[in-house]
Amino acid sequence: MDFLKSYSNYLLLVCIVCIIFSELSFAGWNDHIPSPINSSANPGGVNPHYNSGGRRIVRINNVTIALAPEWNGEKTYRSSDNGINWNLIDSSPTFSSCLITGANEYVYHFYQSGENIYMVKFRYNENPPNPIVIYSDPAVSQSASGSYRAVNAIVDSNSTLFVAAHWGATDQLYLLRSSDEGVSWDGPFLINAGGGPWYYPHLEVNSENVLFCTYDNVLSTHMMFAKSFDQGETWTRVLLSDQNPTSNPAILTIGANEIFVFAQSQVSGRVGLIYNHSVNQGNTWGGWTVIDPNCGYADPSPALGDDGTIYVAFRSSNGTGVTTGSCGDQSRSRLGMSVDNGNTWTFPDNYYNAERTGTRNQIHYQTWFNYGGPLEWIWMQYESGGTEHPIYYDINVDVHIFNLSQSKKTLRTNVERKIETYKSNPAQQNKDSVLQAIDNYLK
Repeated sequence: MDFLKSYSNYLLLVCIVCIIFSELSFAGWNDHIPSPINSSANPGGVNPHYNSGGRRIVRINNVTIALAPEWNGEKTYRSSDNGINWNLIDSSPTFSSCLITGANEYVYHFYQSGENIYMVKFRYNENPPNPIVIYSDPAVSQSASGSYRAVNAIVDSNSTLFVAAHWGATDQLYLLRSSDEGVSWDGPFLINAGGGPWYYPHLEVNSENVLFCTYDNVLSTHMMFAKSFDQGETWTRVLLSDQNPTSNPAILTIGANEIFVFAQSQVSGRVGLIYNHSVNQGNTWGGWTVIDPNCGYADPSPALGDDGTIYVAFRSSNGTGVTTGSCGDQSRSRLGMSVDNGNTWTFPDNYYNAERTGTRNQIHYQTWFNYGGPLEWIWMQYESGGTEHPIYYDINVDVHIFNLSQSKKTLRTNVERKIETYKSNPAQQNKDSVLQAIDNYLK
């Protein structure tokens, strides 16, 4: 009898999980036509690599804010109708900057210009104030990496802000930190350990506020993973790749221990969009796996759905029908998704009705203070005559980005409600044990 009761519990749990995942999984993708953010402007010959920084779109209370490139800089636009119309709200002369959200519905815009690192802090529904300098040094104006001047930022559950940028003759990678929502700043703290130049920093935190960073050095063929337990003051580092070119990394954290790093590769045998996976906070890694074998571009941006689905927006030459020009000329924007933790991938959405698209796609994603919001991205579209326009793409408003603390509560509540519907099931009396098992799994 105990065996039958246990088996009945097992079947009930399987049934519940299947029902919940069927309800929470994506609701079917429609064909969407991307809309230009500033189609009335003539941005001119924008260098796309000036617009390669990570995290360039945020959303709070159905208001979307995005960074859009124009000639010799980029500007900040806001939309309250899911990207149909956009209003210019800030025209600060920036390059490769970054948008994140923080506590109290604040938006933070970080960028480099001249000798300074700047911050613009504003509530999502208010006009941005003048930028303030959070760090200044003549070395900030020096860079061996030219247009690859990416700035990246992230926030942890305590509202601590972290900003990564690289500067100096050999482009060393540094971290700035604020524990008072941008009023004062500590650092800079050195992330890398020698070498250089270091490109494309990408920051992330996990559910325990451990700080992670990936970055690469194309010249020395090194891609690195680093983590810090003391808010960026000291770092331990792991070599992720020493084969060239493997570049443009982006991190996705799941809970306390799981980490995915996505990148692009032109290494023989693993060309295209690739990922590496760790289950122990990056101490060891399982090796690179190819998701989409294309000509070698990807510029990935990952996100995690409420139901655990992994999404990656990236560039690919697959299916475009373009065989001439460089790999970038052949590439268009694509979305990949995995419902089994990266084991298999499907591609529910492509955008091919354009000339070249790039550089990095940007999905709205943060572990903390992401305020929900649909999967959205922006990219550069090369139109006729070489004129480039930023494109906003509302993928599906029914798919929501993962909110770590709230998602666990929601999932448990949904499970409890499902159990209540099984009044006639003998296993109902063991509802508490089933919920306890789910709680243990979610820890």
